[in-house]
Amino acid sequence: MERRKPKANSGLISSRERRILILLAEGYPNGEIARRLAIPLKGVREHLERLRHKSKTTSVTTLISFALNTGLISCYEVLESRFAKAKRSKPPVPLHTS
Repeated sequence: MERRKPKANSGLISSRERRILILLAEGYPNGEIARRLAIPLKGVREHLERLRHKSKTTSVTTLISFALNTGLISCYEVLESRFAKAKRSKPPVPLHTS
């Protein structure tokens, strides 16, 4: 399967805004996004407000849908981010049966 490259409108948002969108699409709450990016919670909220203004959306769900449909982020980026996180986590401890 061929990967889609981000469309031209990806220049409309900053790299920080893209990272926030990806984390948001993964389902992380604002507080966790702030922790992962080492920025204040207020900063995450301000970025989201700018993103909603730029995209003319009013909810997180429509913002994520807009970002995916316009190529601002791709489902591959979300999946890659999730896969990288899973690789870093410890493997489950095998159960021993007696």
